[in-house]
Parts: sequence; structure tokens; C-alpha cells
Amino acid sequence: MELLHLKYFTYVAEYLNYTVAAQKLYISQPALSMTIKKLENELNTQLFIKKGRSIQLTESGQLLLESAHTIFNELSQVTDVINENESMRLHTVRFATSSSRFMMTIFDQFIDQYPDNNFNIDIISNSEMIQKLLFQHIHFTLNTMALTHPQIHCKQIITEDIVLTYPKYLDGQYIDLRDSNLYKSFLFSSQNTEFNRMFKEILSYKHITVDNENYVDDHFISSVLSKRNNFSFLPISSCRDLNLPYIEDEEFIFNQPIYLSTLKDTTLNPANEAFFKFIENYLIKHESYFKI
Repeated sequence: MELLHLKYFTYVAEYLNYTVAAQKLYISQPALSMTIKKLENELNTQLFIKKGRSIQLTESGQLLLESAHTIFNELSQVTDVINENESMRLHTVRFATSSSRFMMTIFDQFIDQYPDNNFNIDIISNSEMIQKLLFQHIHFTLNTMALTHPQIHCKQIITEDIVLTYPKYLDGQYIDLRDSNLYKSFLFSSQNTEFNRMFKEILSYKHITVDNENYVDDHFISSVLSKRNNFSFLPISSCRDLNLPYIEDEEFIFNQPIYLSTLKDTTLNPANEAFFKFIENYLIKHESYFKI
């Protein structure tokens, strides 16, 4: 049974007049009559009987009309749910970043401008980003290391300077990180494993030992850093935010790109496109804050 045929039947059942029903459906009366006859043959029952110059529903016709109302009512509800889900999808940001530090100011400002959006946001490693982008669990990323995959496009937005902060007991002193008598306790973000690995390799290459490693979640790292008990590699923007000094030796100042990454040949939905552009414009506008 086709839904179109069932729709035609409900019009005839409502108006009990083939001519009027055909006019409402914008089809010819013979075509409508033929469709009803085909439906009756399919169901092996009579749906209408003539009563004088008019028609009326048979008992089978009445049963079919009640079922048709139920079917079309449920279809209407399903359509509403589908439309709501589609609207939700178009207004949901699916995004990931390698560190929450990028998002503190940017995210607050974006929400103020787009309060009706929904958000699915992760803080994950670069390898996880690649997998989630490929499976479209997220639609774009903000990351500090290029995502090397043939299906992913990495767009470099700006570069930022990474510096090395030091404990407060070394204020005013010459700091020689190669001095074996200097106890070197380092603080790392527990969520940015690639970043940590890169700078540990740099320290090893420079023959600088690490005596103690501490790992803190991004949500708490600012509080720990403010106590100034550790060395830590940080973006200059974070040092400015927390008013932290840093070693000004160029040997310990590094330049790092910031990328926005998406799947190639994929169009972002309106919510993701708006957030992508917002982040891009914000970083470009405030690039000087990320440089020494």
C-alpha cells in the first residue's frame, strides 16, 4: 500500500465526493477513482458504497480511515522530530582542541554572540583528533601540531612563542639549566602529551636533566603555576595571563604554529563554520599577544 494512495483515500473519505476530493488534490476525477479502485483490489474489500447521488464509507472503509489517521499523525510527529534533530545538528558545534588554554577567552565571547548553539567539545591528543575527524565525530580542531593525514587539511593561522618559566626561588639569579646541582622540577599539562613529548626531547637533546615531573589537568594548571614551584614550558600568552617571568635566553624560546584543521572537501555546518571563523579572526586580531 502506497502512502500516496492512502492520502487520496482520506480525502475522498473526508469529503465523500470524488469531484471535490480530486479538486483538493489537484488531480483528475478518473485518476482518483482509479486509485481508490486499485486500493480496494489490493485490500480485497469495498471502501465506499453509493448512497443516492453521494457515497459513504463501508465498515472496512471506516476502519481504514481510523488507521490512516493514526499513521499520518505518527508520521507528522516523526517529521517534527526529524526536523528538530536537523535543526539541532545545524546548531551544534563539534570541535576538539589540544589544550583548553586556547578556549578560555575565545569560547566565552563566542557563546555571548551565539547563545542558541549547542556544543560537543573535546580536549584530546592529535592522534585522537585524526580519528574523530575521519569518522566525523568532530568537524574541526584547533591544534598546535600539524595533523598529518591525506584527508585532513591543516590551516596555519598564526605562530606563537613558547618560553620557559622558572621557580620563584631563582628570581634575580643566573639560571644554568645544565648545572647538575640545580634541582629541576618540571610541570606539564596532563592532557597535551604531544606537546610534553616534544619539549622533553628538546631538553634531552640539550643535555638537560629533569629531576622531577609533575602532571596537572588543564583546569588546575593555572593555580599550580601561580605558586611558581616548577619549571614549565608555556606560551607567552599564558605567561602574560598569569604574570609569570620566563628565561629570556633565545635558546629557550621556541616558535610554534597554531592550526585549524578540517576534513578536505567537507562543508562545515553553520554553527561550526561560525565558530571556525570566530577562532580564526580572534587569533589573527590578537596575534601580537601570542608573540614576545
